[in-house]
Amino acid sequence: MIKSSTPFLLFDGNCQNALDLYVSVFHATIVEKMTFEEVGYTNNKDSLNYIANSTFKLGESIFYAGDIVDDGREQWQKGNQVSIWLELSDVDELMQIERQLLDTGGKSIIRTHETFWNSQYTKVQDKYGMIWELNVQL
Repeated sequence: MIKSSTPFLLFDGNCQNALDLYVSVFHATIVEKMTFEEVGYTNNKDSLNYIANSTFKLGESIFYAGDIVDDGREQWQKGNQVSIWLELSDVDELMQIERQLLDTGGKSIIRTHETFWNSQYTKVQDKYGMIWELNVQL
């Protein structure tokens, strides 16, 4: 069962600048923010202060945002910066959705794995180009 869906905005090293803009223009509220250094996810010294994940609110709506992970750089291009994050209730459902998206012409961006935020997670682009991030909190 899908528990929730949240837009995820992806940036190429300028997520902090974008967050500052959203606070200034939209009066967004930053709920949470972690750098790659804080989560220990990259050894690239140029990326340590980039935003690994942030949560912000525009009114009552929640958004996630972060910078590109080093190994995801080849997948990123302007225009595909928004994905849809689905919070699911169990891993079997995540695996079934991933398999269905791949079997119907989608492509894997990040295969299912256990994450540093204690989840099972995968990222898949469907055959229409929409990017789906599937997550089950463990």
